[in-house]
Amino acid sequence: MKNSARRGKPAANRTTGDLVCEYLTQYPHQPSRTIARLLMKEVPNAFSCLESCRRSITKYRGITSTRRPFAQGVHHRAHGHQSDGYIPLPPPLVEDEPWSIVPVEFKRGLLLFDIHIPYHDESACQIALRHGRRLNPDCIVLAGDLMDFHAISSWERDPRRRDLVTELQTGERFIEVLRATFPKARIIMQEGNHEERLWRYAWRNIPELAGLPELSLAEVLHLKDYGVELVEGKKPIKAGPHLHILHGHEFGGFMTNPVNPARGLFLRGNTNAVCGHFHQTSEHTGPGLAHTTGCWSSGALCDMHPRYRPINKWNQGFMVLELHRSQWSVRNHKIIGGEVV
Repeated sequence: MKNSARRGKPAANRTTGDLVCEYLTQYPHQPSRTIARLLMKEVPNAFSCLESCRRSITKYRGITSTRRPFAQGVHHRAHGHQSDGYIPLPPPLVEDEPWSIVPVEFKRGLLLFDIHIPYHDESACQIALRHGRRLNPDCIVLAGDLMDFHAISSWERDPRRRDLVTELQTGERFIEVLRATFPKARIIMQEGNHEERLWRYAWRNIPELAGLPELSLAEVLHLKDYGVELVEGKKPIKAGPHLHILHGHEFGGFMTNPVNPARGLFLRGNTNAVCGHFHQTSEHTGPGLAHTTGCWSSGALCDMHPRYRPINKWNQGFMVLELHRSQWSVRNHKIIGGEVV
């Protein structure tokens, strides 16, 4: 500040309250004692001691008395006085986009989980899409892990297979074919743990560029060009009034114990829900006093014997959901021997 007080000279014609308001305007987020030290250093004759200066600052912040608070700072007490029980806490750091559940309405939906492009199983994908085309769904949900993003995985990866450009081109080609196959259907892409590898890689390796829109999932796959909606941030999709669609990684941990993924989803979510992520077809229902809660997990459409886990308990599959006002039906299909069962 360009005034005599900031050069260490007495503050002529200005009260201590004026000084406090001036410093609160300049340093709204600093603790009161820090501001007091700075004020005492730059205007040594304004207060008798550090504690007197600090008390004056806290008064203007509305922390220690019912005196009218400093009106220009971020600590302005907007909801009553201390005598009313108001506690003037510092402002929180607010998320750019708050977490929420995304409501979606449709009559018949085709749900595809864990395709893991470019390590998808072409035959299984063909079977699922042909079956879906016969049903004429009005909504397609790519419910997590459409992409593998092997090239930017934090896990140990084969350097011979690190080709991010090819992965992205193959992913966009799949979306192009999907749109051509279902030209009138609503297509929703849900972010899974493999898609999260994209922003994790950017945060870890190029933090200066991590906020660029060009590096977002929607941009690198050109989702808007194909009319694909993106659901990010571990947000569940709510199909109709009662059924939730998750990828399966939202709760963290390992949900397959002690029985199967559907049982784990039942215990974690305590609501009607479907998920993928575990590459296993399973179902669990729990009767209650007023209604029955059902949970389902889907098989995958990726390679069943990848290098990182060639021996596993996975199976191929997909889901078809039908919504009827407040009711629904889940057809949790397996693909066995090239046939839908």
